[in-house]
Amino acid sequence: MVATLQRLVESARFQRFIIAVIVINAITLGLETSPSVMAEAAAFCWRSIGRRCSSSSWRSP
Repeated sequence: MVATLQRLVESARFQRFIIAVIVINAITLGLETSPSVMAEAAAFCWRSIGRRCSSSSWRSP
C-alpha cells in the first residue's frame, strides 16, 4: 500500500495535477481581490440560485 501511494505521489501526472490545482487556486485568490469580479460572481450565483429555485424540479419540504 505504501509503495503504491509513493509511486502515485511521485508520478509526473500526479505532480502536474497538483501544480494545476495550486495555479487555479492562485488565480481564484487573485480574482477575489477585484471588487468588480466579486460583484459579477455574486450576481451569477444569485441568478443561478434563482433559476434553480424557480425550476419545475424544485420540491418544497
